[in-house]
Amino acid sequence: MNRSLVELQSRAHSVKMKAMNNAIIALILATFTLSCTTTSQSSRDVAEEAVTKIPKQTFVSEGTVFYETVFNASDEAIQQIGMFLESRSVPFKGCVMYLEGFGDSMQNHYPLFNKLRKEGYRVISFDYLGQGGSQGSMNQMSIGKIATQAKNLWQHYEKFKDPYNSRTCAGSKKRVIGWSAGGLAAYRLAYEKWADVYVLINPALAPKWCVGESADWCINNLLKAQVVTFETLTRNRFDKYTDPHLEPVRPVSPKEAPLFAVDLITSAFLARQWRIDSSERTLVLISGQSDKYVDTEEVRRVMDHNGGWHRLDSYDEAFHELDNELPEVSDLVHQRIVTFLNDTSL
Repeated sequence: MNRSLVELQSRAHSVKMKAMNNAIIALILATFTLSCTTTSQSSRDVAEEAVTKIPKQTFVSEGTVFYETVFNASDEAIQQIGMFLESRSVPFKGCVMYLEGFGDSMQNHYPLFNKLRKEGYRVISFDYLGQGGSQGSMNQMSIGKIATQAKNLWQHYEKFKDPYNSRTCAGSKKRVIGWSAGGLAAYRLAYEKWADVYVLINPALAPKWCVGESADWCINNLLKAQVVTFETLTRNRFDKYTDPHLEPVRPVSPKEAPLFAVDLITSAFLARQWRIDSSERTLVLISGQSDKYVDTEEVRRVMDHNGGWHRLDSYDEAFHELDNELPEVSDLVHQRIVTFLNDTSL
């Protein structure tokens, strides 16, 4: 067949596929918008009220990990909060707030938390409503509410004394680590100048319209019940190691939480105007083109334009969940985070 004819057919096929994907994206957005309009304003008001309160807790101890279940009467939902205590055998270096991703759980990141606690850091984290160990719905959350809840929880728990050495976070620098959607919330906190140090792991500053199992074929957003999968989050199949994912993915698709999905996309768009002050010290860790959840090159451009003082490391072949990637990546990521937090010049 004539070479020019083949090239012409190839271009035509590429244009056709792009047009089809754009049509699918429009259909997905329309579906999200329709779902949003059917949710009452009252439920959003209830959620806004809930994240500003710290009600009475039930306390459960599991060795070096302490969980509290918080009941918000206005939400009629139980939310799980966790503290991963620093090792007793090393000097106490302070506290870290960890913000998880969409469909995630704090219990899925123990390898990173264990590295931090062995270095003398205490990790405070929480499962958003509707995922991990929390009840409710992710439609009651937003990027702004995640940031607000992080600030409230820090204020509440900074005076908590560990049962062994009575150490607290009261004199600690504020350190925030955020992954994916949590990375976008951490970016917002940096814009608000709330903390001292930030680590953004593949922050959702440029979320892809079609993610996970639908990243290569957008129609899967509608055809597949589950598009957020561990197989698309990390290349590690944990054949030789214990799988750190103790909690399943929940929600399994953005279409299960359309209000949050639209808020995330909107917040990412608005974040292009959020310039980070040069006094905010930030480490950004991104994957390469294999990331099926965020456009990492666009994240790089946003940080170069708005990121103030920051350091950026990339792991080109890795998938989205860098801290649970193959050991040759995850070990480097864990150590890079610790080294950054330990830097006394920050």
